[in-house]
Amino acid sequence: LILTVALGIGFFVCLAVLRIFLGIPIAYLLAGGYLAVLALSFLTPPDFVPIAFDAGGVTTGPVTVPFILALGIGTASVLGGKSSIADGFGLVGLASIGPVIGVMLLGVVYQ
Repeated sequence: LILTVALGIGFFVCLAVLRIFLGIPIAYLLAGGYLAVLALSFLTPPDFVPIAFDAGGVTTGPVTVPFILALGIGTASVLGGKSSIADGFGLVGLASIGPVIGVMLLGVVYQ
């Protein structure tokens, strides 16, 4: 479970940094991610759904938030022509989708 949560956060933080590089609007990624969460909630066993949503709270911890924000703002400030404030916005929200999807997928695999 811990490895699944860590991989989910890592994948979505990488996706967030890639979003800054490519200039993809965050609304598309958030909408796609939460649609995936909604679809997976119907396929996942009922015991895993509350655990999955609780796992999303990992990204709001005192270590994770400064790390994700510093990574996003630092990446945007190094790139020319990017606004570090605008591109750093929403990274924690995007990263919090990862553990939810990861634990739901874990539930589908264990089903």
